Amino acid sequence: MSGRKIKFSLVYRDMWQSSGKYVPRVDQLVKVAPHIVDMGCFARVETNGGGFEQINLLFGENPNKSVREWTKPFNDAGIQTHMLERALNGIRMNPVPADVRKLMFKVKKLQGTDIARSFCGLNDPRNILDSVKYAKEGGMIAQATLSLTYSKVHTAESFVQLADELIKGGADEICLKDMAGIGRPAWLGKIVTGIKALHPDIPLEYHSHSGPGFAMATVLEVCRAGVDYIDVAMEPLSWGTGSGGAPRACWCDERLKGLSGPEIVWSGVARRVHGCALMAERRVRPASSTCRFTAAAARSGSC
Repeated sequence: MSGRKIKFSLVYRDMWQSSGKYVPRVDQLVKVAPHIVDMGCFARVETNGGGFEQINLLFGENPNKSVREWTKPFNDAGIQTHMLERALNGIRMNPVPADVRKLMFKVKKLQGTDIARSFCGLNDPRNILDSVKYAKEGGMIAQATLSLTYSKVHTAESFVQLADELIKGGADEICLKDMAGIGRPAWLGKIVTGIKALHPDIPLEYHSHSGPGFAMATVLEVCRAGVDYIDVAMEPLSWGTGSGGAPRACWCDERLKGLSGPEIVWSGVARRVHGCALMAERRVRPASSTCRFTAAAARSGSC
């Protein structure tokens, strides 16, 4: 574990949806994209899928045009983009014919989306593995998802077995999707350790929500156990029903011996974007340097 670096994925689409708000219009998205790039701490950005394209239509926008314009700044900067899709349901809420699903992945790849995160709320590998196959045929990275829940039958061992089946079925990556934030830290640590023992080279990404209050403790534990990517949100649209905020997650990663997280480059715009505009000026370094979070800063609430 020594020297291992945890990478961040900004769940830009999901942080709006989880806060009960519409995603911004494409003209707004292309304005904020350069500042997200300049922050220098995101290896990935969730750009579309789920409720994104449908909201484009509500705005009267063409989602095909919107996805191209929104993903382009990240493609140009070498930041991976990813989308959420619902396996048998595609990006709808009801089943989609197989030929349409196959075409969707090809189109989204051409529009600039690199990774397809495919999930089935029932954890039915038959639904997920079809998406894995179609995504890879379309040239995308196929990230298969474990939809986490906690019960007597949903054991750590059962999720390790499911991940093993999905990887053997062709999945390039695994996402541990803790949609309700109910995954206990030690339990999730066992899942990560179990998957890494079987498939040490398969990237693992952890997606959490903050409602029950386990999120930060779980982030620490899954990072210790071997997760490669952590999904984070921007502070104004984080916590509560959303994912954990990037600054707090960055600080947490620094608490783990032998691990390091991304360093955030703060500009005036980036501070406002992340809700840190009220940070005392004496605590803010120039835009050309990095902002490292200390325990004192976290306790004071300055970030």
